[in-house]
Amino acid sequence: MPAGDTIGLGWNRVTNWIEVAERRLAENYLTAAGIVARESGGDAALLAVIKANGYGHGAALCAPVLARAGTGWLGVTNAAEGIAVRSALSASGIDAASQPRVLIMCGHLPEDASAIVQ
Repeated sequence: MPAGDTIGLGWNRVTNWIEVAERRLAENYLTAAGIVARESGGDAALLAVIKANGYGHGAALCAPVLARAGTGWLGVTNAAEGIAVRSALSASGIDAASQPRVLIMCGHLPEDASAIVQ
């Protein structure tokens, strides 16, 4: 739901919005990545899950922030979402060689193969 939208629930109306502070998102990622690195002795990587459009927060906003914070992996729902994330990373100036790997977290069909390769 776009920021500031109001939804009607019969007699009750709910107004909500989402604010994403890029600095805080990056700090949260770095904190979690530090814990994973420390607890695993450096043998594990942290997957930043941004599926379902960043859980409604905007994958196109979150992906570049997380990439710049150093994530090596981004988790998406399907190939189409992965393509959108790759486009957002490129549009934000992150070249293909520096982009995190993208993990498709749900099953896929044979007809998705060409999109997955992208």
